[in-house]
This record gives sequence, structure tokens and C-alpha cells, in this order.
Amino acid sequence: MSKARYIVVAALLVGGGLALSLPADADCQKELSGGIVCGAGPCARDMQGRAYCARFRFGTVQKTTEGQMVCGKGQCARTLNGDFLCSTADGGGAAKRLDGTVECQGGCEPASTDLCERSGATR
Repeated sequence: MSKARYIVVAALLVGGGLALSLPADADCQKELSGGIVCGAGPCARDMQGRAYCARFRFGTVQKTTEGQMVCGKGQCARTLNGDFLCSTADGGGAAKRLDGTVECQGGCEPASTDLCERSGATR
């Protein structure tokens, strides 16, 4: 094998190994009761100590002004009314404009508890 071909093969093997070792955004959160909840995306606890996780890998979990946990497929932004609007795209962006309106990549949808999960961790 030529030296150039050997370098290309080595680079592919190293590069492939790095790609396989990138961390996922999956998360786990310990509840105040002692249980552990895991999800595909980030997790957070509500005011009672129950854990909620986003169902989508690059999703968002937010706490409403009432203390309820809601999730979105992508990033979320708070409206002037205090509600969260989230991107319909997994990991999509959301931003509040100067006039208070929210714009989302792929369109907006309200954050909801239906987009959260509470899967118990297993060994």
C-alpha cells in the first residue's frame, strides 16, 4: 500500500471513530422521589420534583409561569402572553422579534406536555 493511500485510510478510520463517539443530547434527571427519568432530549424538574424530558433529541423543555413543564421539537421562545411557541423542526430555531412576535424555523407550534416524556431509567 502506498504511503498516500495509507494516510487516507488512517484518516478515515480516525475520522469515523470520532464521528461515532460524539455525545448524544439524550438526558436523564433524578426526581426528588429518587427515581430517574430519561428522554431523547434535555430534561428538567417541575416544582414538585417530577422530571420531564423532551421527546426529540434536539428539543426543548420549559417551565411555564404556572410551574407546568412543556416541551417542543426545537427551540422555543416565550410570547408576550407568557406562552411558549416552538419550532416544528427537530432542533429548529425560534426567536422573538422586537415587536414581541415569535418566528420559528419550519413554522411554530405551541409547546405542550404531549411533546414531553417520562421514561424510567433501566439498568
